[in-house]
Amino acid sequence: ARPVVHGNLRSQHSQTSATPGVHSVLQEVWQTVLGLEEIGPDESFFDLGGDSLAVLEAVALAHARGLTLSPALWYDPFCGPSLAGQSAAIQGAY
Repeated sequence: ARPVVHGNLRSQHSQTSATPGVHSVLQEVWQTVLGLEEIGPDESFFDLGGDSLAVLEAVALAHARGLTLSPALWYDPFCGPSLAGQSAAIQGAY
């Protein structure tokens, strides 16, 4: 069975208008936490230098920007620690 994705974008807008923002917010969070300007959609958070403490920092920063995540998302075998995988998993949770 597929695990539950812990993601939610709080927005006054409809699901359709909120969904594209998920990737942008998540990418901005990754760039800030990892200190990188460019992150490819299929790159691994951990291969880019992230660790368990960086995951917690990313969760906190995402929450501050309106995206509620669980650290478990980074270890989900279905979406993995890639930007594209996490964005898709979060969008699928709506």
